Amino acid sequence: MAKKLSFDRLLFVAVFLMLALGLVIVYSASGGQAASSDAPVLGLSVLAKQLLAAGIGLVLMVVAMQVDYRLLRRPWLVYSLVGFVIVLLVAVLQAPSLNGVQRWLFIGGFSLQPSELAKPVLVIFLAYQIDRKSRQVNSPLVLVPSLFVLATVGLLVVLEPDFGTALV
Repeated sequence: MAKKLSFDRLLFVAVFLMLALGLVIVYSASGGQAASSDAPVLGLSVLAKQLLAAGIGLVLMVVAMQVDYRLLRRPWLVYSLVGFVIVLLVAVLQAPSLNGVQRWLFIGGFSLQPSELAKPVLVIFLAYQIDRKSRQVNSPLVLVPSLFVLATVGLLVVLEPDFGTALV
């Protein structure tokens, strides 16, 4: 029977503490904004929005902690993630412009920035490529597909325009 993977308690506590500190900072910053406006509940609505996002993030983190990371070695999953991100990046180019840029998809009251999803997906893709072809990591067999995917995603992000994210 396979050994059950455990999680790093210290890392979990550090993430939780940073989350709590971030919520305090958001509340502090939005409190000043609420005091200067006519609607004193503005600070609470900003905090409530951040609490909701933090709650969703914590649930996703706990779910991700239960998933075996070795699942990321499966080609269908890696290529599906890359394809999904590329579809989202193309879709965002068709979305309405906000402040002269097209970076967000608005879905049912939530906004999604596909370029932010692209960053971890590209890390997963590159790790998969390196793991799969570890003996010839410097050969064109690894570099060409990797550069093609990086260039495709980078070009789609630059078209938003979001040069900072494309650079990252």
